[in-house]
Amino acid sequence: THGSFEFLRLYTTKEAYLIQRGDASDDSSCLVVLRNERRMYPMTIEDGRSMLGLTPTSLSEAIQAVLGRLDIEGESYLFVVADASHAATLNSYDQNEYPVMRIDRVRALPLSTTAANNSAQDQSHRGLGNAGKNALNKLKSGKQALFKFVNDKMINPTPSMLEEILRLFNPTPTTSDFYYCKNRDITHSTQRHFEERDKADPDERFYWNRHMLDDLYADDIDEELAKPWRLPITQGFAASSELRFDGEEGKGEDGGRGVLRVTLLSRRGIKRAGARYLRRGIDDDANVANFVETELLLNNDGHHVSFVQVRGSIPVFWTQEGMRYRPPLAITKTVDESAPVFTRHMEIMREDYRLKGENRPMSREDEDGRQIKEEEEYGNVVAVSLVDQGGREQALALSFVEHTLMADRPWLHLLSFDFHRHCRGLNFDKVSTLVAQLSPLLDGMGYCWVDREGRIAKAQKGVIRTNCVDCLDRTNVVQSAISYRVCMGQAMRMAVFGPCAEPPEQLVEAIKKMWADNGDAISRQYAGTAALKASMTRGENKWFGMIKDGMSSVRRYYLYILHDATRQRAINILLNQPDLAAESRETSIDDDSLLPEEREEDMNENLQRLLKETTDFVLPANEVLICGWPLVNPATEGDQVDTVLLLTRKRVYIAIYDEDAERLEDVHIVPLEDVNAIEVGRPSRQPRACLRLVTKLGAWTMRPGKSRLFNNVIIGLKSGEEADEYVESIAEQMRVTLEMMIGGEWRVARPQRLTIGDGGERGHMKLFNKVAGVFKQRREGKVALGSTFYANPTTPIQPPPVLLDLPSDSESTKEEEGREKREGME
Repeated sequence: THGSFEFLRLYTTKEAYLIQRGDASDDSSCLVVLRNERRMYPMTIEDGRSMLGLTPTSLSEAIQAVLGRLDIEGESYLFVVADASHAATLNSYDQNEYPVMRIDRVRALPLSTTAANNSAQDQSHRGLGNAGKNALNKLKSGKQALFKFVNDKMINPTPSMLEEILRLFNPTPTTSDFYYCKNRDITHSTQRHFEERDKADPDERFYWNRHMLDDLYADDIDEELAKPWRLPITQGFAASSELRFDGEEGKGEDGGRGVLRVTLLSRRGIKRAGARYLRRGIDDDANVANFVETELLLNNDGHHVSFVQVRGSIPVFWTQEGMRYRPPLAITKTVDESAPVFTRHMEIMREDYRLKGENRPMSREDEDGRQIKEEEEYGNVVAVSLVDQGGREQALALSFVEHTLMADRPWLHLLSFDFHRHCRGLNFDKVSTLVAQLSPLLDGMGYCWVDREGRIAKAQKGVIRTNCVDCLDRTNVVQSAISYRVCMGQAMRMAVFGPCAEPPEQLVEAIKKMWADNGDAISRQYAGTAALKASMTRGENKWFGMIKDGMSSVRRYYLYILHDATRQRAINILLNQPDLAAESRETSIDDDSLLPEEREEDMNENLQRLLKETTDFVLPANEVLICGWPLVNPATEGDQVDTVLLLTRKRVYIAIYDEDAERLEDVHIVPLEDVNAIEVGRPSRQPRACLRLVTKLGAWTMRPGKSRLFNNVIIGLKSGEEADEYVESIAEQMRVTLEMMIGGEWRVARPQRLTIGDGGERGHMKLFNKVAGVFKQRREGKVALGSTFYANPTTPIQPPPVLLDLPSDSESTKEEEGREKREGME
């Protein structure tokens, strides 16, 4: 492999750092970082060594890459990659393969003596910073519902900003999210790379260390010497899988075993980058939060084919601010005010995903042999909205449609698909109906095909833009289904399998796993859920580690928001973007005016909505709900509701949420016949009673939080005794249901010490895996299109654009089909 795992040599002196390639010659470029000037200079190795008095035998250490220089809180640091691992492989037009490296460890080398001393000192007296102190003081001086900190235990409450920035780069090895490739610019998709060759600068939309390399873009810098050190890094996801096929199908030119490499790359945008609750919607420059470009790439027998999709927050002005539990969604500008920015965003999408460069394909020539008209370089922008068309998401869904109507562009298409309604009862094969609706537009959009000579034989024009509220779970599921549909057509054209054969199972599984891992990575980066849980489990974040058992859901949410504010400021420094007022949380802690009973009422109202939303999505339309309960996993700290237990006449449903009850992570379905026992008792170190449901499929242990369900209304629990009685009532209702529905005599077991479990009882199968049925739907033509049409506002022959939706599945025949599919899945 050409250009693989080159290492760099780092020399350290009192005046500077010098970095050179391990096998470089004297006239090659090196990087000199002067401490007193706080600046990086590219120069020849001979000049650099001469200036610093170094010789080839001087003491050095090995590093992997240089990220750049960053000023933090008055000090300057050189950031270098100390450890990296191979994550994926990309090809270039020179027919060589280049490794995409995952950053596993980053070091910050101080330039000043003061910074060096501070980095080595014990930092036990570090503070929160002004914004953090003000926020904490508000929390400490609030009314009874706010948590009480013990001042003498507030040691090392938050990391310094340097440590917070290092935390962005230095997650655990299994969750590293920054990537680079030394000989291939990974900010560009395959099509952009082969269109522009070496003429294009890195795509600044995904160039995360651009600000850190400002020194190397100065006017007085030698361009040729600087180029080798302008190494762009991206945040997102990268993975490759090499699949081997025997037999006639998939053979290479030599007649031997065919090798197909499947690569998935996601690139997160740097504009409006940040944490979920602090970055929502669009800004005045038409940038949206959580913008991610994802490319699935196939390499086989010298050919490269790829398809690119994007996701991004709903492109209107909206927020989800405040310190309330599950804060409400609010649209902050009128349609008239935001419509021009919405249109500009869509026009940017169209411009970014058109044909460019000198190596683009010639689809046809006119009589004079001139190239195709400029307008024909452009394709459609197809927006797919997955938000609910009712409930708290309804306003966003309607606003999206209103803005599309006002934009009035013939190339802008909107398809609205109420994911939760159509996939009710976990009937995820309905996603194939959506893909079928998109098929004509997908066919017109095409995909990129690069032949063995490095020429673009076929190009993608336009892009699919998918979003739900957070652009995480629902978006990832639908994007994976679209990717699968396109990928199977590509693989068939590449003779990986024949037109009458089923797709190879290893290809299906590889794509499914990559998209699932991709979804987890993007969720960590935007929502921060996984990283927060990991830090609490490992005890790395001492502030969170100090919080004792029994913390209420509201208190836990405060900590989560404050941590996000610190992470957001770190991202702002890294990307050189301004802090917004709300990020300090000085103006966002808006619940101080609420009385404790009002806070409790607000939390209970949200729990009621959570229970209803879970019921509407998880239960099939014909399933009769007996009762549902928002509960807590006793293996976690605090009283944050993370489990919804639903009891019907046929089954028990256990829905598992993330820690802030925003993200549905898993659903377990247990037929009543598979229930083995109902237990009530106290686990070790648990002062309160818990319910344990033992089944053939596994066991689940649950307990109440701070609320209970009474006459279909969520009300607060006043004491531990009342919570124990509530557990007894849930167990009794389940016992009676089992006796009535499956017969026999049941009793509630009361072991002396209740077992929580070995940790395998929860989350053993991610919700994403339940969409595997989507990957089996290869015959989109069997799905009736009904009366659905596309929004294309300026096409006279079409009806006026409305909120597009797929036909309801309420008809009895469709319900019967859905019931059969659900029974097969269970």
